Amino acid sequence: MRIHDISLPLSEQTPAYPGDPPFSLRRVADMAHGDAFNLSAVAMSAHAGTHVDAPSHVSRGMPVDEVPLETLIGPALVADVAGEGSVTAERLEGCAIPAETRRLLLKTRSGRLAPPENAARQAAFLDEGAARWIVRRGIRLLGVDTLSVDRPGDQALVAHRVLLEAGVIIVEGLELSGVRPGDYTLVCLPVKLQGSDGAPARAVLVRGTLALDTQQISWLERAQKLVAYHQEALGFIQRIGQQLPASPSDALAVGRLWLEAEKLDPTVCGLLDEMNVGLLGGKGELDTTRGASLAQSPADDRLVYECTWSLRWEDSRGVSVDLAMDSLSEAYYVTVRGLQSGQAERVRFPLDEAELKEALVNAYVADATCGSGQPGPEARGRPG
Repeated sequence: MRIHDISLPLSEQTPAYPGDPPFSLRRVADMAHGDAFNLSAVAMSAHAGTHVDAPSHVSRGMPVDEVPLETLIGPALVADVAGEGSVTAERLEGCAIPAETRRLLLKTRSGRLAPPENAARQAAFLDEGAARWIVRRGIRLLGVDTLSVDRPGDQALVAHRVLLEAGVIIVEGLELSGVRPGDYTLVCLPVKLQGSDGAPARAVLVRGTLALDTQQISWLERAQKLVAYHQEALGFIQRIGQQLPASPSDALAVGRLWLEAEKLDPTVCGLLDEMNVGLLGGKGELDTTRGASLAQSPADDRLVYECTWSLRWEDSRGVSVDLAMDSLSEAYYVTVRGLQSGQAERVRFPLDEAELKEALVNAYVADATCGSGQPGPEARGRPG
C-alpha cells in the first residue's frame, strides 16, 4: 500500500486566493521564553491551502460539517487535463473517464502551485461547459490542483455555482505533482467547522489495500443521517399536523424519504439545469430546495410523503419531478409532471436516467404547447 499526501502545507508561504485573509501562526506561549508549554494561535480563511468548498459557499446549501463522509472517502480517479487555456467539456471527454466515476481529481499542472504573486495568473480553471459535464456524469466530488475551479478574480463564480448547486463537493488546492493519473482511494477530511462554507482539509490518496472499511462508514453514516432527519421531520410534522392526520410515528418515514431525495439531487437537478440552459436560455426558475409534503391518497386514507424538484417558466408553465413514498407499503414512486398541462408520467424507481429524460421531454413539450390562460392543476401530485 502506498499513501500520497496531496495536501498543501499551511504556512505564511502557502499561496492564497487574491483577497482572502493570509495564513498566520503565532506563539502565545513559548517554552523558550519560560512558559510551561508551547501554544500557538492560527488565523486564516476557511478556504486556505487544501480545502473543501461546501454548497453553502455560494448558495443556501449544506455547510461543510454536513457534507457526507461517504462523499469524501472512496474510489477516485486522477485525470491529467494539463494544457493551454481553460478546462473544457471536450478536454474532459478526451480523458476517457469511466461512467461509474464518482470522485474526480483533475491534474492541471506538472509542478507545485506558484508563489502567491503568480499563482492566480497561472492557474487553470473550468469553463461552464466542463462544470455542467461533471454534473451530467453524476460525479459527486471534484478536486483540482489550483486555488479555484473558476478563473481567479471572476466574481460570477459560474463553475462554483453549477457544481455546488447540484450537490457536487469541491476540493481545491490539491498537491498532485507527484501523483500519476489512475485509480486510487481518496480520504479527504475537512475540519468540522460548524456552519462554515468551507474548511481546510487533510487529503490523501491510497494505492493498494486500504485498511479502512469505507462500506462500513457508508452504512453508519446512513444511520446517523436518519437520526438527524427524524428530529427534523418531527418538527415538520408538528407544523402541518393540523391540516393532515400526521403523527410522530410518521417522522422516520419522512426521514427515509429525505435520505432517498438526497441521493437523487445530483441527477435530477443536473437534468433540470440542462433543460433550463438548453431550452429556456437560463431564464427558468429552478427550485432545488428539497422539502417534503404529506398528502392523503385519493384511493384511501393512506398518507403519501412527497419531495419535489421543479423548473418553471412564464405563464405558470413548468415541469416537476416528484419523489413519493406510500406510508403503508413504503414503496417509492417517481412521477414527472407538466405543471400547467397536467401531463403525468410514472418513472421506475430506482431511477433510470434515460427513462427520466424521456419523461421530462414529454412533460416539457406538453406544457410548452399547452394553450395559455388555461387553469393548471396543482403542481404536486398525489400518487395512490
